[in-house]
Amino acid sequence: MQRALHVAASAAASEVEIIVRERATGRVIGSMVLPLPPPSATLASMARSGEAARSKRAVSADGPVAGRIEAAPSDLAEALDAWAAYLSSRGKKPGSIKSMRGFIRSAARDAGWSSVSDLTFDAITGWLAGRRPNWQGTTYNRNLSCFRSLTKFLVASKRLTDDPLSLADRAEESGNGGPRAATTEEARSLIRVAWAREQADARCKCPRALYWAVLFLHGARPNEPDLWRRKHLVLDHEIPHVHWAGEIQKSHREMYVALAPELVPLLREHLASIDRLRAVCRRPPPGPDDPVFPKVPNRGVFNEDRRRAGIADVDYRRRPFTRRSGRKWFSTALTAAGVPEKMVDHLMRHSGRPEHRYYDPPLAEQAAALARLPGLWPVSYPQTAHNPQLGLDTARGGGDAQHAGPPHEEHPRTNPTTTRPRPATGGSAPQAGSLAGGLGAARAKRTGRGRSESAREDRDAGVVRHGNGQGRT
Repeated sequence: MQRALHVAASAAASEVEIIVRERATGRVIGSMVLPLPPPSATLASMARSGEAARSKRAVSADGPVAGRIEAAPSDLAEALDAWAAYLSSRGKKPGSIKSMRGFIRSAARDAGWSSVSDLTFDAITGWLAGRRPNWQGTTYNRNLSCFRSLTKFLVASKRLTDDPLSLADRAEESGNGGPRAATTEEARSLIRVAWAREQADARCKCPRALYWAVLFLHGARPNEPDLWRRKHLVLDHEIPHVHWAGEIQKSHREMYVALAPELVPLLREHLASIDRLRAVCRRPPPGPDDPVFPKVPNRGVFNEDRRRAGIADVDYRRRPFTRRSGRKWFSTALTAAGVPEKMVDHLMRHSGRPEHRYYDPPLAEQAAALARLPGLWPVSYPQTAHNPQLGLDTARGGGDAQHAGPPHEEHPRTNPTTTRPRPATGGSAPQAGSLAGGLGAARAKRTGRGRSESAREDRDAGVVRHGNGQGRT
């Protein structure tokens, strides 16, 4: 309802009338009359105010005041502030608190609630029912849970005697199940396309293939690798793992989770390439608080790679293929490989059932379970005995024990003799570390050398030099 405020007063009047009308109908909602002081008193008050401002003192309220309009005190606003402080003391994330309080405030404005006593069963459920046609069951239940958190706090803090939502029912519909789990071939195709784009497109500024591999092979949520700092990756341990500190963990629990064997050499080479580039640019070495992924691919990049890989947006159940499909593939693949449910819950960092919360497998058992995952990376790594730098044995357990990527004829290739490598149909897959070593050597020799000689070294090492000075193999 739109309202209009009209103020009427004459030049010689001793009072002013304020009228509030509905803009659409012109109906008067309310009015008030305020007395005006004599002109001499008004001028004296203005003079005192000017003197106070010049002396940087607060203006005194002792002078004559024509009128004052103040908002009526609201115990609901005070209760929302106290509820937010309580959630903060319980460790709730600031972003979640802001979202929950904003939702309740929006509902209160829309429904006209101004007091805690307005939060009745009929009022809350009626407001939710009015929006139910536009919400899925999961959305309705989430918003109902937000109201329940507030009403339980109001009862605990003696602001309400009874919980008005104690008998409120959740929606029977739970949505369509959310994103679907990717298949192994879809995961390989997505990572293969992203890897090929990095090799062929100079505009790729972030390691999209590695980021997607982390989502699939570590079961990470879409934005979790963005929170990783170097101190969280423990790659020099006997069993490389991730230290999930409370500040980067959804459940705020500190956990130590092993890394899939296929991810270890990829992450090592990723960090080493960043170190080499910093050295070439004469920047200080990275610290423990530096991000693992300085640049992160967004949802649009994922959808682009999905389309190029020929993966359907939704399946026959109308369930979409999103970045969360990697986490669901992780759980599905481990279960299909015969990994116990307790171990799957632990590797996914779920709270799980009470009996699962006391399950604390050592890193060695975690790594053994992760070794059963199918290989996803498009480059076939040599055996550990032939390349100990990689620290990866391609003989994994499970159904794809000898598979370290898609079939050879489907691999994108890189020809190290060309100046602009791009996927081709022939040749053998490049060995990890060989091109990276050539890139590092070429960059190290660049200091103090001529441009033509540096370009010749880059060409011999299979390096493409872009306009920003960065190289790509």
